Amino acid sequence: MTRDELLAKVSEGEVIAGEDLSGLDLSGLDLSGVVFEKTTFRGARLKGAKISESMFNGCDLSSADLSGARARHAVWSRCALLHARLDESDLVSASFAECDASRASFDRVNLTIGSMVKGRADEASFREANLDRFSLVETEAARLALDGAKLKQACLIKADLSTASLRGATLHLAVLIGARLRGQDLSGMDLTLSQLTDADLAGCDLRGARLVQANFKGADLTAAKLDGADAERGLFLGARLAGVSAAGLKARQAIFSEADLEAADLTGADLYQAIFHRASCPLASFRDADLTYADFSHASVEKADLSRAKLFRARFHQTRDAGATFTSRSAALGDDPELLEAERWTP
Repeated sequence: MTRDELLAKVSEGEVIAGEDLSGLDLSGLDLSGVVFEKTTFRGARLKGAKISESMFNGCDLSSADLSGARARHAVWSRCALLHARLDESDLVSASFAECDASRASFDRVNLTIGSMVKGRADEASFREANLDRFSLVETEAARLALDGAKLKQACLIKADLSTASLRGATLHLAVLIGARLRGQDLSGMDLTLSQLTDADLAGCDLRGARLVQANFKGADLTAAKLDGADAERGLFLGARLAGVSAAGLKARQAIFSEADLEAADLTGADLYQAIFHRASCPLASFRDADLTYADFSHASVEKADLSRAKLFRARFHQTRDAGATFTSRSAALGDDPELLEAERWTP
């Protein structure tokens, strides 16, 4: 099909089905609202084209150039976009369902409220892209490039980002439930209010990161580095923090209930009013930490080092502390008799 034949069909409102548009120069054309069925665009030029609200079903756009395209609310379903270029395109509310966008370039695109579902995006590039409220669901995305991307409120459910490049990315308010980020360098990153429930962050570098009110419930942070991070009011309920390095961590009013903190280094940490109910903290270091009003009820601190820690009104109700080192416990609280009686009461 030639360019003129395509325009004639478009002007008549026809569905473009089974056509071969490979290599055609369609730059700047207005193809808004057009439905393309099983049409081939391999190597075609759609640079600056207007394809807002268009639908591409089962189409092949491999190596096509859609850079600068206006594609708001466009829909790609079961399409091939291998090596395609969509740099600087306007893809607000665009969706890619069951598509293969491996090695495609989405650099500096605007994918606000866009989505990729049940597809592939291996080695795809989203450098400096605006991915505000973007959703990546059940999509294979090895070695994804997200450098400088704005992922505010993005939803990356169970995404494997362990091989992704994330330098300079913004993950404020991101939903990363079940995401795999093992070994990633997230130092200095803003993860304020992010949801990282059940995420794999083992060995991650989170030094100096902003983790205020972030949710790490059930997350694996084994041997992670959180030195100097700000996790004020963070939620670490049931999280695995064994062997974590968190010297100077700011975690005022954070909740570590039922967390595993075995051999964790919290030297000099600010843990004012932090909650450690039923936490496992054997061999942990709380040296010089501020544990004012902290609550270790039913926790384990066997052989932990609490020397020179501030323990004013810190609660150690039914705490297992055999072998723990304290400089002074005079300002701390022990068992609460009335609470203990209530806990032991049986009808």
